[in-house]
Amino acid sequence: MEISVVIPVYNAEKTIIRCLEGIYSQTFKEFELILVDNNSTDNSARLIEDFISKNKGLNIHLFHEPKQGSCAARNRGARNARGKIIVNTDPDCIADKNWLKDIASAFDATPTASPLYKGGDGGVGAVAGNIYGFNPQGIIEKFLSLFTLRGLGEQKIFDRYDLLTGGFATANLSVKKN
Repeated sequence: MEISVVIPVYNAEKTIIRCLEGIYSQTFKEFELILVDNNSTDNSARLIEDFISKNKGLNIHLFHEPKQGSCAARNRGARNARGKIIVNTDPDCIADKNWLKDIASAFDATPTASPLYKGGDGGVGAVAGNIYGFNPQGIIEKFLSLFTLRGLGEQKIFDRYDLLTGGFATANLSVKKN
């Protein structure tokens, strides 16, 4: 399975190296990494360029998106992706070492084997995973840990996003490119 990991980057100099180290410590190795700088005013782009120059054997690409916003940056990354699966995360996330292996397994799963599968095109179109905050302190972080970023102990299908059902954050959302 070909996977493209897309990370929009805006002023992420404090977190981007830890993020990259997490991506490259994956047990699943069949992926490309696409970083999209979104007009950072800090040293993010330079840190990424240094990381690329020190790791020449890695399948990693840096693009620039002049239109501000993570959606524009993600879309630029998706347009340049060669993988069949677009895996999104953020520059302040540190992936578990089995993150990509678990995503690949979810896309390879037989949908009819799941009690949640209700029919459709015969395949999985998107996968979202849990996101755990380091230590929610402020009101925004507490809100996110209760709703958007809460861990689910079971498989669940979301068809909408609201305060009661939660949903899927783009920091751990994967979709088929087609």
